[in-house]
Amino acid sequence: MKKVKIGYWATIFVLLVLFFVQNQEFFMQKKDFVYNLIHIKTLADLEIRWFMAHKTPEIYLIILFAAAFLTGVALTFIYGLFSQVQYSRKIRLLNRTCEAHLQKIADIESELRAVRGASPDLDDVINISPKDSDLSDFSKK
Repeated sequence: MKKVKIGYWATIFVLLVLFFVQNQEFFMQKKDFVYNLIHIKTLADLEIRWFMAHKTPEIYLIILFAAAFLTGVALTFIYGLFSQVQYSRKIRLLNRTCEAHLQKIADIESELRAVRGASPDLDDVINISPKDSDLSDFSKK
């Protein structure tokens, strides 16, 4: 199974490298991003021109894709961390509940032993198991 896992990840890595090599021209383009909030009527009346239209410096697209990928990895890690904390709390609560149930069972068993110790053994008083009866073996008849 370990070799299959290594082969799987090696295949994924090779496909990613192949994708970036074949699209190198696209990823090496420089782009600048512009946003213009002047089209919103209430913001146009404020006359904050530096905030209304902003242009970023030119950056390579591969840097943009890498930043988006790393942001996704970070968010997934944080989500997984919170899930792990939530699951550990749930497990701790269930373990406490289990321990409480085991303690209750132990208390009930000790109470049962105390009650049986005070009264005669019910199996000896009422003998319901035939010891010397030939009715116990029906296959011979």
